[in-house]
Amino acid sequence: MDEDEHDREREPIPAAYPGAQPPPEAYSRVSNPGRYRILHRWGRELLDRLSAEFAVDRADVTGQEPSPLRSDAAAPAVRLTPRDARAGPLTVVFTGFPGLAVRCGRWHKFPLPSCGCDACDEEPGQLREQLEDHVGALVSGNFSERLSQRRGVWLVEYDIPGTASGSNEIAYVEGAQGSAWFSALCGWEPGIRSSKALRERFSGLPGLGEMAANDRGERSAVSEIVRVVR
Repeated sequence: MDEDEHDREREPIPAAYPGAQPPPEAYSRVSNPGRYRILHRWGRELLDRLSAEFAVDRADVTGQEPSPLRSDAAAPAVRLTPRDARAGPLTVVFTGFPGLAVRCGRWHKFPLPSCGCDACDEEPGQLREQLEDHVGALVSGNFSERLSQRRGVWLVEYDIPGTASGSNEIAYVEGAQGSAWFSALCGWEPGIRSSKALRERFSGLPGLGEMAANDRGERSAVSEIVRVVR
């Protein structure tokens, strides 16, 4: 990315119809997609922060995770896979719209923005909150998903207690068998540097000095702290 393009990402462009009823033709018009370019920067910053704070493996999966737009299948994509197999991965695709296509956990996918037309007029700041709510729930172990097959169609249902829930259809699930799977994912474990910083920060809390000396015990205790703090 050149310097001029980076500068254009710094602030979102104002909404198309702030506080006003959009005209009918606005539903088929996308006159200002550049206002969503800042989502690319926010997405990169989020991935960098998670990579630094948690025990995950980061991989470039460009071409392996198609975006919602068929013409954008080769869009840059990054996946964070927790080293604890019980935790769910996070994949972010940087679409050419511009925007993001996000996979939380094994199956739940959603685009940001969900439409992008002038009438929908989705605010970049609200989309950032949606992204952080989903990722925060995934990381802290408060995200669950259920995969079921109904009349030959796979349906993914997700739940973030007190925040959001919903469902969406997916065309194909590799290796899926049976009629329903349920996955209540555990939280991500902090990385070594993050674990040490958390232990130092909360060293005065009762019982923290009695952590088990083995590495697994320490990381489990720190994970509980993360859940409480979040």
